Amino acid sequence: MGQDLADAVLDALDEPVFLVDHNGGIAFSNRAAESLFGSARRGGTLLDLVEQPHEALIHYLRRCSGTAQTLPGAATLRDVSGELIRFRLRGARTRMEGTPYIFVRCLHSQRDQFPALAAKIRELNAEIHQRRRIQATLEESLRNNEVLLRELHHRVKNNLQMLIGLMAAAQRETSSAEARSILEEVVQRITAIGSFQRLMHESQEIRTISSAPFVQAICDATATTIGDRLRIEVRADDGELSHEVGMPLALILNELLTNAAKHAGGSIGGSVRVGLFSGDQGWELVVHDNGPGLPPDPRNRRSSGLGLVKGLCRQLGASLKAENADGARFVIRFGRQEQT
Repeated sequence: MGQDLADAVLDALDEPVFLVDHNGGIAFSNRAAESLFGSARRGGTLLDLVEQPHEALIHYLRRCSGTAQTLPGAATLRDVSGELIRFRLRGARTRMEGTPYIFVRCLHSQRDQFPALAAKIRELNAEIHQRRRIQATLEESLRNNEVLLRELHHRVKNNLQMLIGLMAAAQRETSSAEARSILEEVVQRITAIGSFQRLMHESQEIRTISSAPFVQAICDATATTIGDRLRIEVRADDGELSHEVGMPLALILNELLTNAAKHAGGSIGGSVRVGLFSGDQGWELVVHDNGPGLPPDPRNRRSSGLGLVKGLCRQLGASLKAENADGARFVIRFGRQEQT
């Protein structure tokens, strides 16, 4: 009955209490100890919980085993959650059922005198560690994605350049003027696609590109393929174009510039004005050359050569207007697409 009463008294204490032998073997631990350390049960050892070198704690316990007076000490112990807690130790020799033991009380250090606050601090520390781990994982994933994206753009660029090289070689080898013309058109289209691909890679936005640099880049790329046959003047409003709009629009602009080079570029002072304007209803692309204009016969080759432009306009949901106004003038209007 006396031992049961002693156990009940020790269980009523808020701080962890142990009865251990001089090597740290646990003969008894109260409820506070088992709640805080979990594994601190009979048959275990106090050394399993200590963070400091075992020799220091063993030396302290052997000192305590030699006296009935309470000796001060200190130890850093790891609780059941893995959190390290600094304790002030109070130990002294005692006997239980005739067997000598060391009675060890674990008192919270000054900063941990308020258990609720200490528990909250441990909870916040655990959350901080978890968030840091998640952040590190996300940053690593982002770095990996950036590497993969750069590799993808690099491969696409190389493949497009290889295609252009193959087409250029085929142009040189063929004796057919018609075949050379077709191959030249294909090279111009691939060049426009490559320019758009480069802009996507250089853009800071994931889903859009800036309108003014886009128009200038496509015009510059087309100018390299048509040579000095045509002077190109560019004007573009600032804004954002989605990638879904950018690709077909790059091909449309390339087709209209190539068309202007064929029909207005042969004359002295041949030029074309390109404008991309932003309005309340959406965007308006205007390509206006100073050539002879559109022929009245729709079966004329210049009119029939706009089939690709018409198909791309349908893809964009855009309207196409072609008219004569001191040269051929094309106006393409399309709305703003929602970004998802």
